[in-house]
Amino acid sequence: MPQKQLKPGKKIDKKQDAANRHGKTPVTRKGKYEKPPKKIKALELYQDEKEVSKAINKRNESSMAGVAEQKGGKLKMIKGPPPVLASKDRLKKDQKEKRAQAQKAKAAPPVEDMEEDD
Repeated sequence: MPQKQLKPGKKIDKKQDAANRHGKTPVTRKGKYEKPPKKIKALELYQDEKEVSKAINKRNESSMAGVAEQKGGKLKMIKGPPPVLASKDRLKKDQKEKRAQAQKAKAAPPVEDMEEDD
């Protein structure tokens, strides 16, 4: 059944933003979503499934490349560049390296020149 028209004095309220966002826009997450499980048995199954899917993908790619060559062309698989570390990750890594260097410097006593007695 059709809906009636709104009465002249009434308005439709819009949804309010979530209270915990404080005016910030939602972040669109990009990249890898799958995370390996933490339990040992589940992790082993996860790794086995990944290996199987890699083998299947490799076989499919090689068969498609063969079909393309038979038809007179070439099929090249181009892989993208490795992911660049995010700035936060890079900063953490740099800080860890600086700490390690500082600890090495503290652990090794400074070499002093030996003074000769006359």
